[in-house]
Amino acid sequence: MTLCIEPIRYRSASLEMAATSSRMGSTSIPTCLGRSHKACGQCKSQTDTPIKQVTGYLAGRLPAFCLVDVHAIRHSSPRRYRPTFIFWTQEESVTVTTSVRAAGGDMLHIDLDDSSAELLDHPWFGHVRFIPKYGRGSTTGEMWGLDLAPATSLDAGITSAGGREVARFSVNGGEVVIADATDPPDSRWAAWVGPWHMVHGYFYPPAWETSDIVETFSRVRWVDTPEGMTAEPSKRYDLMTAMCVTSITGVGLLQVESKKQSSARVPKWQGAVLRAGEVWRIPDQSGVASTSLLHITPTAVAILYPNDAPQRNTVTETGRPGAGTPERALEFLSTIQRLEWTS
Repeated sequence: MTLCIEPIRYRSASLEMAATSSRMGSTSIPTCLGRSHKACGQCKSQTDTPIKQVTGYLAGRLPAFCLVDVHAIRHSSPRRYRPTFIFWTQEESVTVTTSVRAAGGDMLHIDLDDSSAELLDHPWFGHVRFIPKYGRGSTTGEMWGLDLAPATSLDAGITSAGGREVARFSVNGGEVVIADATDPPDSRWAAWVGPWHMVHGYFYPPAWETSDIVETFSRVRWVDTPEGMTAEPSKRYDLMTAMCVTSITGVGLLQVESKKQSSARVPKWQGAVLRAGEVWRIPDQSGVASTSLLHITPTAVAILYPNDAPQRNTVTETGRPGAGTPERALEFLSTIQRLEWTS
């Protein structure tokens, strides 16, 4: 499939939140909160509405590191009252980091603004492709693909395949589970399950016997870690692709891979510049899906497919204004401070 990529125009609009100088100068919104607003005579001219807006936004989002007692300094009065002031500048920000280990053993690190952190609460999944090697010969023309998921997704995987479990046994320190599937028909769904994650895929006749499934899962030496399922390097295969995938609530599906292994073409023209890298629009040519966004950083390639992804552990779309649109996807990408793939 050929992707037609075109540039997009984007201008970041910075948030102006209680910008305060280090010398306790004037603020764009009131900073006197709670009982101090009533106790201090010099604060009575400030209205309650902006104060409620600020405290409502900060509630549950910001830690207490930005709380300081400067009431006496501000008004040059005796330290009779000790109210709380919040000083929040554009230079200060709360960064949330999430990390996941890819199948090749590399680590994916994402730093983003705390305003988007609650959207990135879904578990990480993955996809891996490798070419098996036989005997002394070089790599073959075969390409095997398997998916990665949390071990807790086992029952959901069987259900989504319309499956009926027919076998379960131990292999290489994990457990192989095989189910006859009806979606798609005439197939089998199987998984190798470790302590934290599982490797799974579909098998079709004639290569769907138990021996074929065991051969596929044992071709790669899988090592499960709390950070992610990894494939131990071996002369028995060549690892071609290792992707990390997760849903972003109300935004879409995020797919990330190493820039070194990615098959995505980097456009020759400059994209819109964001904090972590550049972004381009990938128009949908099928007329069914939404325009996706290609985000490239020095070490990673990410594609964000817009859709109104439900919140975690739910199946209903959020229905939020703008959810699942390319504009909302771009807004989310602009909150990413770092998107790094490290060895």
